[in-house]
Amino acid sequence: NDVHHQDITLVAVAVKPSLQATHIVPRYDQVVVGNASRRMVEIFNPAPAIVPFKLVYSAPASISVDFSPAIALLAPLTKRELTVTVLAAEKGKVAVHIYAVFVNDLGEELVDVAPLSLCTLHLKAVYPVLQISNVAAAGSAERVDKSRLWRMTGVHSFNTLVKKKPTPGERVHDSVTRTSMRLATAFTTPASVDLHLGTGVYGSEPSTVYWTLNNNRLVECYWQVAYPTDLQVQVDSWAEEMLTLEEAMTFHYLKSSTFTVSPKSGCVMPGGSCVIKFKYEHHISGENTIPVVLKIREGREIKLQLHGTTVPVVPAMPYAMWPSQTHTFHPVAVRSRSPPVQPFTLYNDGTLDLRYSVDETIINELDKLCAGHSPLTCQNPRGVIPARGCLDVRFVFSPRAIHKYKFDVDIRTGNDDSVGGNGGGDGEMDCQRVTFYGSSFDYPVLNETEL
Repeated sequence: NDVHHQDITLVAVAVKPSLQATHIVPRYDQVVVGNASRRMVEIFNPAPAIVPFKLVYSAPASISVDFSPAIALLAPLTKRELTVTVLAAEKGKVAVHIYAVFVNDLGEELVDVAPLSLCTLHLKAVYPVLQISNVAAAGSAERVDKSRLWRMTGVHSFNTLVKKKPTPGERVHDSVTRTSMRLATAFTTPASVDLHLGTGVYGSEPSTVYWTLNNNRLVECYWQVAYPTDLQVQVDSWAEEMLTLEEAMTFHYLKSSTFTVSPKSGCVMPGGSCVIKFKYEHHISGENTIPVVLKIREGREIKLQLHGTTVPVVPAMPYAMWPSQTHTFHPVAVRSRSPPVQPFTLYNDGTLDLRYSVDETIINELDKLCAGHSPLTCQNPRGVIPARGCLDVRFVFSPRAIHKYKFDVDIRTGNDDSVGGNGGGDGEMDCQRVTFYGSSFDYPVLNETEL
């Protein structure tokens, strides 16, 4: 048989590999520090040949990136989605540069082909934060004015603390679930806020305070409130030691629902808000307190020291309520010709009018020392606070030099005439020392032509 031979010509064209990143969201809005965030990157192969490749990245040391799959094979003129997982260990803004490295069939890099820059992801890592945007009151606390309500419920302190970086201990657990030897020392978080729920007569309506918390970040925010009894306490220690008075009172408060918080957990979506209700029942006379913890997952853990006061049912009487034992004046310019009047508010939660008297001893001493120009004066050192009302004691802070000032002023309150005099009477009276702080600043004096 005749054998016919046919020559076949094989033509091969070498093309330079190329890839493109398409339909990618180039900017991460926000991600939670320590949490993995995933995005899909679509890769297109414009070349007429199969392209094997792998992705690599360039980013700061605090950023780790994983790709899935690790090595991909892309047919000619086709697209494929790859998963990019980014984990940020620190708060801040960073850029993640993604490159394609071309490989052979064995997965080895082609040394003669330079890596190809595909895209850059901009990442902003944040901690979840809830901030108080509004406070409201009901029941026995309803008559408290708005400005006082914000002060007594610790709004400023909470909003300041919650924005700070969580300590390593706060981020160990997603929820408040730790073991303690003693109930009284179970909460060891360094951030603490005093939340005063108000004063009421025994058996009166509960004092209720509502916090409205907003999530202004672009990440979900999970939160939880825990009572001391919600923690895991080692039982062995209870068999060896008796309950302390503080622990016994904590159990009593919780069992009798003296203090309640609701709801105790939730999730606030980006741009959303939630309302937490704190309620104090007036059925235990005296000043009562209990600690709870507000835990934000992956964020701060803040101890809320809840306070409530119940006045026993007695014949009609006044009752002084002190907003604080310290007060800070607004800064005032040195040698100001018209320093502002700065009020310190006194409250009377009783059923009778309450007299007060400011001890002007330190003011008079400063007046003599400063040749008639005391840095502190009081416009109404004596007066009457109406029942169930309040009164502003008007102070004028007028510094004469750049300095930080501190004044210890005694304020007497009572329901008889001895308070309005020199304080030497023997009637019912209370003396409270309040420490006032002030600071001054200077500014250039303008000429008349500059005014």
